[in-house]
Amino acid sequence: MYVCICKGISEKDIERAMITHQNTKDILKSLGVGSDCGTCMIDAIESIKSKQKAHNTSRQTVQKPTNLK
Repeated sequence: MYVCICKGISEKDIERAMITHQNTKDILKSLGVGSDCGTCMIDAIESIKSKQKAHNTSRQTVQKPTNLK
């Protein structure tokens, strides 16, 4: 799904930018999100936050086995 119509930035583009940038501001800046009309900023930030939350949740659910024999 497109997040920024002006720049043609999709959620996949955001995911790719998250690999090299950790900070939300850096992710948005690297893609140019919000540099035209700015309407996409809220959706882009929400997309980043939800992807970060999902990533953190998935990391927490992976547990080491306690009964290694």
